[in-house]
Amino acid sequence: MSEQTVIQIKALNKTYPRGFVHRYEALKNVDLSVNKAEIFGFLGPNGAGKTTLIKSILGLLKHDSGSIKLFDKDIDNTDVKNNIGYLPETPNFYSYLTAFEIMKLYARLYNMKDSFLTPHPPLSGGQHSESLSDNGGFKGSVDAVIKEKLELVGLKDAIHTRLRAFSKGMLQRLGMAQALINDPALLILDEPMSGLDPIGRAEFKEIMRSLRKQGKTIFFSSHIIPDAEELCDRVAVIRKGQIIKTGSVTELVDTGIVNVDITAKGKITDQLKQGLKDILYSPATSNNQYIFHIKDMGRTNAVLSELMKNGFTIIKVEPVRQTLETLISNMIKEN
Repeated sequence: MSEQTVIQIKALNKTYPRGFVHRYEALKNVDLSVNKAEIFGFLGPNGAGKTTLIKSILGLLKHDSGSIKLFDKDIDNTDVKNNIGYLPETPNFYSYLTAFEIMKLYARLYNMKDSFLTPHPPLSGGQHSESLSDNGGFKGSVDAVIKEKLELVGLKDAIHTRLRAFSKGMLQRLGMAQALINDPALLILDEPMSGLDPIGRAEFKEIMRSLRKQGKTIFFSSHIIPDAEELCDRVAVIRKGQIIKTGSVTELVDTGIVNVDITAKGKITDQLKQGLKDILYSPATSNNQYIFHIKDMGRTNAVLSELMKNGFTIIKVEPVRQTLETLISNMIKEN
């Protein structure tokens, strides 16, 4: 295992009982590696096995066979646990506590001292993991760190608000804050942007980019593929417990132009329908403006000629490149 490899999974299998006899294969021979200081997206439809793998990585589920190493150590190692931040898909907190109080609880679980925060235990080779100060420890008191994390996720004005008054989006922000309380070297996020409004999603993305710049490793699952396309260095696609594709976003989507869209203004006639009977089109506006979707790029000129012959004004001819969302949707369907 390379020093740059943070997560190393080999031949991992996990099954659940289904009735008295049968078993459901949640993970099937999964191989996966995640490198230091990268944002790695774990993508797939609901029920594909994303949460099962995450819980296996965290040691919350016992896998049937295979191996999982974090920082080249066993997942049950205490040093490893102290260097992980985890945001579950649906965070659950004590509703009678305030945001500050729940963060204080998590700080105590990590044995963070009230007077001055202690450094993380060494990951390997006697070297401490990175943290907020140059000497390997946190800078400031526990209270100061809590306020900093809550402010980072946009909860500055809700520090002393009881959680029963929090919206789903606010609870998600608090979940991210508690995942960051111990300044982890590895951040594992299960559907981190679930329930966030557009502003919250943008803020979370910026936080994740900032953490990567600090040398943190981020592993997050999502079924919202555009988020992964925007953020990730590499992604893995899982379906029915099996990894069907792994690679960089650029490698996966760089397949050139897949079709051409022609935007034109005019009136659809029976003659035009006959000439373009196998061409899909959709109205772009209510002002007789249409988008014609050309799957066979070799027919582009012929379609343009047919449109102009029928009195259409050509507004735009736009090549369409494959998106990660389209690619993964096709992969899942093919498998």
